[in-house]
Amino acid sequence: MEFLSRQSCRRIPPQRPVADPYFASPPTPNPPNVQVEERQLDENKVNKAMVALAEADKANREAQRKREKELAAVQINSEDVEVISNEFALDKKAAELRLREMKGDLEAALKSFLD
Repeated sequence: MEFLSRQSCRRIPPQRPVADPYFASPPTPNPPNVQVEERQLDENKVNKAMVALAEADKANREAQRKREKELAAVQINSEDVEVISNEFALDKKAAELRLREMKGDLEAALKSFLD
């Protein structure tokens, strides 16, 4: 029987495990104070964006109201509305709107449908 020498019985150091990309541990989080600052900055950006959107929406609604008032002030002939609705198979509201947009000019309204 053969005896093993001490050197041959040496312990093999454990190998480092190979990192598996599918089971990799999540990255270490930032320190808590950095996360809080980033969250506050994100909240500030969101709040500013929401305020800007609200202001833009308010301005759009105001412009729409102003346009509707201007169009309502235009005098139109009901016979012209009938002509447009009959010729282009439109409902009366659409014909009236186009006629108002063309400042009550029947010829311009009819041409606008052809362009």
